[in-house]
Amino acid sequence: MTQPGPAQNSAADETYEGVVQDMRDLYDNRISDQEAHEAARNLIRFGRLALEIKSASRQNPAHVKHN
Repeated sequence: MTQPGPAQNSAADETYEGVVQDMRDLYDNRISDQEAHEAARNLIRFGRLALEIKSASRQNPAHVKHN
């Protein structure tokens, strides 16, 4: 696997900072920078987990329960 180049890192950094700012906005700037970063990381982890679950269900649909 190749390492991202400077342009990719810059785009990723901008995206991350955008998510952090969205967290600040969501809470009307009543959270600390640390809390905004933690909320952004949690949201990113949640999204990653949702994608992993979706991918796993496509690879092995027999294990997905339907209600």
